[in-house]
Amino acid sequence: MNISCMIDCNCVILSMHFRYILLLFVICFHLFTANGKNNATITLHLNNLPKDTSSLIYISMGDSVYYYDTVGLSAAVIKLTVSNPFPVMIMANNLLPSNKVFWVHDGVYDVYYDMDTYKINVENSPLNNDFFSILNIRDSINYLSKAYRIRSWQAMDDFYRKKDTTAKARLDDANSFYKDNELEINRLDSLASDMEYQYYLEHNTSFLALDFIKYKLDCATLDKEKLKQLFAKLDKKLKKYPLYATCKKNLKNPYYVPPAQKGCVPSVQSE
Repeated sequence: MNISCMIDCNCVILSMHFRYILLLFVICFHLFTANGKNNATITLHLNNLPKDTSSLIYISMGDSVYYYDTVGLSAAVIKLTVSNPFPVMIMANNLLPSNKVFWVHDGVYDVYYDMDTYKINVENSPLNNDFFSILNIRDSINYLSKAYRIRSWQAMDDFYRKKDTTAKARLDDANSFYKDNELEINRLDSLASDMEYQYYLEHNTSFLALDFIKYKLDCATLDKEKLKQLFAKLDKKLKKYPLYATCKKNLKNPYYVPPAQKGCVPSVQSE
């Protein structure tokens, strides 16, 4: 899932049916293992937990839930098996503005999440360092998209979850803001994608470069020859990921027809 299309997943979170696949339900400090072949070890640290312990925290993507806690532990270890790295969303108390994204990958690393400010930090994870760098680059360029995201998320949360009828006007205002600035948002998004491309040319060891190639190829939003040039510069260490072979095959195939993807639309960049 490319960085520039994550907003599509984030904005539907309020309407998700909570069909939780409880891969991990925490009652105490707990380890989750999958056939004893885990290669990702994530230590989750929660700061500023509510004093009344009425907290909910979960890490998910789509219908898959990787961590779920209603007890309010300050720390927990999650172990998962990973082939291709993938993004997940962490959310506190079902509040949309609390939603943050980070990447799950092989290795041992720490995720620090503040239950009050919703700030997130990932240590010992070069991939997540790349991810947050790209987010900052895109937000600095597409400032209109960032402004829309902040306004709409808070209004959606107030209106749909809190049932605040006065928030409907703020949500309508945010949507009008997007429509009025849509052309400029799309132009800035294109500039941000160009900067992201340049970033991966210089940071060719990142799995995110592979993810970028797949997304742009499937969505046909970047010249195929440019994608081939980027792919040729990727560090060979990335060959260990199944996505490397997929990208190589699709780039070589002159008759490759991209699959239909809901995310292949001009997006309003997300965290």
